Amino acid sequence: MSGCVGIVIEPPLSMTNVVLDAARRVFVEDSGEDTGISFFPPESYMVPLAVRSGGDIQDLDIAAMALNLAAKEVVEFGVQLGPLTMDHNGLVSSQLSTHNGDLPAIVATLVKAFEDVGCKGVITPPLYLPIAWVGKDRWHEIEGLLKQQHNTPLAGWLVYDLCVAGGFPGPEDNTWILERYRCLPLRRYGYR
Repeated sequence: MSGCVGIVIEPPLSMTNVVLDAARRVFVEDSGEDTGISFFPPESYMVPLAVRSGGDIQDLDIAAMALNLAAKEVVEFGVQLGPLTMDHNGLVSSQLSTHNGDLPAIVATLVKAFEDVGCKGVITPPLYLPIAWVGKDRWHEIEGLLKQQHNTPLAGWLVYDLCVAGGFPGPEDNTWILERYRCLPLRRYGYR
């Protein structure tokens, strides 16, 4: 099986706990029962920004070189996670965004850095934090619970570093099973 490498945002553990608690409140407490959802463990929460599939795990060092290049240009930035949603495959996630809309420019910088170190075929997946999988028999019920939630963001934080992660493609399109390899701090806002 071919592997994949990527540059990801890894939320602080305090944020992943906030997200997991919010998800459990929606799916368990609001319905009064266990809804049969398989939650991802908080230590696996990552938001892939740029991913290259089809390589091998040795590409981690190439991805680290790309991150070294990009980290010179990317300044720390604030993000927030939107309300929980579920896609057509039963993946419950939260969309990642920034207040000033600079996330596409950051992703473009990462893709260019990959290309500058000779790594082609990098994709930019939808920017979301996967939280849980729902079995097909529960989709209708979970969709109903998600429609009842308030349309407010779940959490926000300052991204002060980005990480290189490696692993394998997941069971659905644009999903990966990743493990953190190395993190690198970004430039601080207001510093050169």
